[in-house]
Order: sequence, then C-alpha cells, then structure tokens
Amino acid sequence: MDEDFDWFAGVDWGNTFHQLCVLDRAGRIVHEASVPHSGEGLAQLVKHLLDHSGGRADRVAVGIETPRGAIVDTLLAQGFGVFAINPKQVDRFRDRLSVGGAKDDRRDGYVIGDALRTDRRRFRQLVAEDPLVTELREASRLHDELTEQLVRMSNQLRDELNGYYPQALVHCPAANEPWLWALLERVPTPQAGRRFALARLGGC
Repeated sequence: MDEDFDWFAGVDWGNTFHQLCVLDRAGRIVHEASVPHSGEGLAQLVKHLLDHSGGRADRVAVGIETPRGAIVDTLLAQGFGVFAINPKQVDRFRDRLSVGGAKDDRRDGYVIGDALRTDRRRFRQLVAEDPLVTELREASRLHDELTEQLVRMSNQLRDELNGYYPQALVHCPAANEPWLWALLERVPTPQAGRRFALARLGGC
C-alpha cells in the first residue's frame, strides 16, 4: 500500500456534473458528492476534498479520466496528487465490482478511487504545465472552435443564398469570404443588387 497518500478520490468527469468519491487507505468511503460542471462546482469539489482530508491536499490522490482541462489544472494548483487513467481501463476495474459492468456515474467515482488506492501504477501522474503551454493549448482550442463555427455558419449562409440569391455566390461559392459578407450588408437581396452601381463596390 502506498504510504504517501492517506485519501484516494475518484472523479467521474461529466459534461454536466462530476461525481466525487473519497476513500481512506482501508478502502472505506468517507465522502461522496456530485458537483456541477462550472467554476462554482469546481470550487465545491476542492472544498469537499480539503474538508475531508483536514486541509492536507498533499495527502490526497485524485484519479480522473481526463488528463487536462480546468479541473486538472485547479487540482494541481491546489497541491493534490492528480492521476489520469484511460476510460477503457476504468471499464476493466468496473468489472471487479459488477459482473454486468454497466456504467453508473456514482459507482464509477468509487471505482476510480478504489483502483487508484490499489493499482496506482496503472495511472499516470500528472504535473502542472508551463503557463505558456497552457495558454498555447487554449488558444489552439479556441482557434479550432472558431474555425468550426466559421465553416458551419458559412455553410448555412451558402444554403440560404442558393435558394434566393445565387448570383451572390458566383465569385464566392463557399460564402466564406469577408468581402462577400460586407457586400451582402450593402445589397442583401437580388433586387438591391440590380440597382447597385458597380462603381460603388470599391466602398465594400
């Protein structure tokens, strides 16, 4: 048994709620809680862990299925030991408790915490990243999200224009160029386009 941690917590990560289960070194459940996926919920999660460890974050090992994100960054910043495990491995540990192996958020918090207590070598310990790396990753994520949004909105615009204003797509079939959006603000309909003087295009 590991001697450097006194409490082992499993967090079943979810898009709406996170399920927390805290065990002592003997495997007894000392606390369970469900917290919302929000900044307030993350603060609640930290408080639950500190309250049931006497404020000793360094004596708490936390297992989770995601290796990055706000929840991981916050736990590391607070001084908790944070360990990531592949969801497929959690499936195998779940089989130790139930023949059916059906997923249950509340039970999975316990499964992760107990597996961390008994099989910590199966987990990967996480370390805090350089702030610049975190900033770069978040900027990259935001870029990807905005690119996806641009493609989605351009496709919607193209579909609309195909239906009532196909002339606008002659020189921009994908409807994804800023000059086309500016032009549509000036000439939003085919009727307006027919009255629009070519000499005025320079102002778009």
